[in-house]
Amino acid sequence: MAAMAAIAAITAIAAITTIAATFAFAFASTAAAAGAERPAAGPRDPRLLLDAARAGDRLVAVGEWGAVLLSGDRGLHWQAVRVPTEETLTAVRFVDATNGWAVGHHGTILATRDGGSTWTLRSPDPASTEPLLGVAFIDGKNGFAVGTFGMLLQSKDGIGFVSRDIGQGDRHLKAIAADPAGRIVIASEEGTVYCSSDRGVTFRQSSTGYAGSFWGALVLPGAAIVFGMRGQVYRSDDDCRSWTKLATGTAAGLSTATVMSPHSLVLAGAEGTVLASHDGGRRFSAVARSDRSAITAAVGLDSRDVLLLGRGAPVVMSIGP
Repeated sequence: MAAMAAIAAITAIAAITTIAATFAFAFASTAAAAGAERPAAGPRDPRLLLDAARAGDRLVAVGEWGAVLLSGDRGLHWQAVRVPTEETLTAVRFVDATNGWAVGHHGTILATRDGGSTWTLRSPDPASTEPLLGVAFIDGKNGFAVGTFGMLLQSKDGIGFVSRDIGQGDRHLKAIAADPAGRIVIASEEGTVYCSSDRGVTFRQSSTGYAGSFWGALVLPGAAIVFGMRGQVYRSDDDCRSWTKLATGTAAGLSTATVMSPHSLVLAGAEGTVLASHDGGRRFSAVARSDRSAITAAVGLDSRDVLLLGRGAPVVMSIGP
């Protein structure tokens, strides 16, 4: 049952996709119109990538069978690195160019202090059978990991993790986001969000009024955004006390996000859906990958270009404005 729950949880978050361990991108150097794509080479590696993040000028992607891939040239080429696990890795986050964490199945937690070149196993419970689905750190020491059946783990030194109970019960905690000021947002089921404004000392349960699941979260200056099933996006401008449903123009599930600049961000997910905002996440315009392939990870390369990883070949899309 635990293994089935783990598979179901990951499937609900995003369509699993085959991505190359080494990509040979041929990007155009000229600026493209909004929504224009620059295709990449097709997949060559059987491992599946589920998330990616920036570590300074480096991109770090993680996925099935302990896959960790690095790119130092905006995704033109990728190199696989060795890690002390073969568990599927579901999420990766960095607080700066060197300090990062990745989480995955069977409670797996990996940490790096050199931008992803080497990783150390930090899992608190080797006997755990449940997957971790999200990770976020405020700084190089203080952070959280979340997972199925209400699993919430906290670290105060970036090394050890202990279990926390914030009244979440057995709701699956699908994703977590944090900012350097200590504001934290956890996306969960049944339209439920857990928020903290004091670096995780206390959390408050908040209802958006939506009955479905959220699969992702963002903490923005003065705001929080959660997103998930059927193109649902909700925004709070009052520290998670109230939520407003945003128009998206899509019913496709949304599972990944990236902040491009202080005003521009992207949400993406099923059916190749890409939602771009240029007003800090108040309004979104919808475009889609031309092949409609599901997107599992979106990473901003600069204020205009976003790298999309998913079911089809990786592409760089220019989102305008």
